[in-house]
Amino acid sequence: MDLSIVIVNYNVSFFLAQCLDAVLKASENLMVEVFVVDNNSEDDSCEMVKNHFKWVKLIENKTNVGFSKANNQAINEASGKYILLLNPDTVIKEDTLDKCFRFMENHSEAGALGVKMIDGKGHFLPESKRSLPTPSVAFYKIFGLSSLFPKSKKFGKYHLSFLDKNENHQIEILSGAFMFMRNETLSKTGLLDETYFMYGEDIDLSYRIIKEGYKNYYLADTSIIHYKGESTKKGSLNYVFVFYRAMIIFAKNHFTKQSANLYSLVINLAIYLRATLAILRRLFTSLFVPATDLLLIAVLFFYLQSWYSSYSGKVFPAKLIFWGYSIFPWLWVFSLTITGGYDQPFQRKYINRGGLLATFLIVFIYALLSEDYRFSRVVMLSSILGSWLYLFISRSLFNTLPFSYFKLAKTTKKRIAIVALPNEKNEIANLLQSTSRLKPKIFFVSPTANKKMGEQYLGSCKELKEIQKAFKINEVVFSSKTMKFNEIVEAIEHYSSLNLEFKIATADRNFIIGSNSINTSGEYYTLLNFNNLISSTSKRNKRLFDVFSSFTLLILFPFVMIFQAKRKSALKNIYKVLFGQKSWVGFGKTHEKQTYLPKIKKGVFAPHQISATPVLSEQEIIDKNLGYVKNFRVSTDLKILLNNLTNLSNS
Repeated sequence: MDLSIVIVNYNVSFFLAQCLDAVLKASENLMVEVFVVDNNSEDDSCEMVKNHFKWVKLIENKTNVGFSKANNQAINEASGKYILLLNPDTVIKEDTLDKCFRFMENHSEAGALGVKMIDGKGHFLPESKRSLPTPSVAFYKIFGLSSLFPKSKKFGKYHLSFLDKNENHQIEILSGAFMFMRNETLSKTGLLDETYFMYGEDIDLSYRIIKEGYKNYYLADTSIIHYKGESTKKGSLNYVFVFYRAMIIFAKNHFTKQSANLYSLVINLAIYLRATLAILRRLFTSLFVPATDLLLIAVLFFYLQSWYSSYSGKVFPAKLIFWGYSIFPWLWVFSLTITGGYDQPFQRKYINRGGLLATFLIVFIYALLSEDYRFSRVVMLSSILGSWLYLFISRSLFNTLPFSYFKLAKTTKKRIAIVALPNEKNEIANLLQSTSRLKPKIFFVSPTANKKMGEQYLGSCKELKEIQKAFKINEVVFSSKTMKFNEIVEAIEHYSSLNLEFKIATADRNFIIGSNSINTSGEYYTLLNFNNLISSTSKRNKRLFDVFSSFTLLILFPFVMIFQAKRKSALKNIYKVLFGQKSWVGFGKTHEKQTYLPKIKKGVFAPHQISATPVLSEQEIIDKNLGYVKNFRVSTDLKILLNNLTNLSNS
């Protein structure tokens, strides 16, 4: 056996499928065995492997045992001369395995190698080549000196940024996303250290390979896509703690006690500095705008009532003034919060909804107050109009700031170029049209420079730069059925400067995968469009409906109970919905495992109960679930609840 490939998977079924497609194409010239170790995924990863990749040796763990232990499980069963540790959120070229194999065969001193990695937009990933994170190297990286002086051999050592990314180099540390190693080397170094649950194990193993007298290499002769962040989200605060704690374990294992203590001091300082900055940034981004609104609307209200008092001669009691400018701005902030007016990026429709709700609440409360507790109608009306004007001006000003989290959302319609042959392009176009609420504008580009490509094509893939400029293309979808992964990866890397989104349509399966950048997680199109139901606004609206409706039913329960056959069960359901244990509407039950659906709370009712219908087939229930995901509206939940108002005990 030439090569054993080990892929550890956790909840990335679609990315794993694409990865295995690429591995199969790259394995034609070698004797290869492939292991997938699944760490108790909750999606359909295992079923997908069993159904579509029967040649894969699948190891199903009943718990998440971590990255190191899962890799070791497969390595212990591997028989290949070489071992490749590969992330599931990667796409390798057809020539990648051949080039790595030949390089290792021609360099007997090589213990392991890594390759050039790019993200989903074609940008080079600096972790493709790294040096040993000694205390000084770690210090330069953590405190930003490596970013300020990337070409410095001293400060840029962490990512070896002074070395040409397009040339082969001897390096020290490889990335766990792609580690091509001699099995013979592992028999001397030992396997991955299972002390590391996740992160740091690649640094530890790379260093042990060097200590055994071997060399590690960076191979720029081939490149792969790494949708960085899919298996593990790297933007979270938890990642900072886990990764840097792994570095402390590494220091204790391999540095002198004095160096390890210094390293631990630097790392702990970095952890708490990063954590503090992250918390402060989060507070700033989430509270700055509401706090500004609260303060300025209060000042506006106070100024207007003062102006009216001086103009009319009417003096309001101090207590009334206090309660007025305390409650009035809070109603605006509350209304904007529950309607999505503070969701980032800002959307004018949610800001307008918040303003309408605030206006309604203020007028409603004002109408209920006695004359002794009312301001002048002039004050109230001018304050409402002034607050609307403030919202318009403030959001326009925020949009001019350089911070992305203050920007107004842009509803740019997607203009997608599909690079595929005639027998494939229409299938991809139909999938894109069926998964988008805002129907994209579709264009066709030929993967080859064929003069007989026909009028339906704008040109060939080699002319993509000119096509993008002429037709304002903002997304490109490549077909892996009609193009080689070599061609796709090279095209993505070549056009990385065009600021396009790139995606790959997989062969024989109905999904399209891509990623925006190294800082954003990958995304995919399937026959479902989850964005409508899992957006923060939809989640909040669904929860608010559950709370308000269940609270209303509690108040009206003496009347509602007349129509209930099982009053105790009905009351129990109302309380469970009120306190978030259930939702009024969840997915209908089927025998088929619908792991592709987003996670929502168990429902008292199902989408197919929106009207009185005969018993539905399983496929009809599945279709109703899919329709609910794609076209979610609070009004749908309301219709289902009203239709089943006499059966609140449903379970």
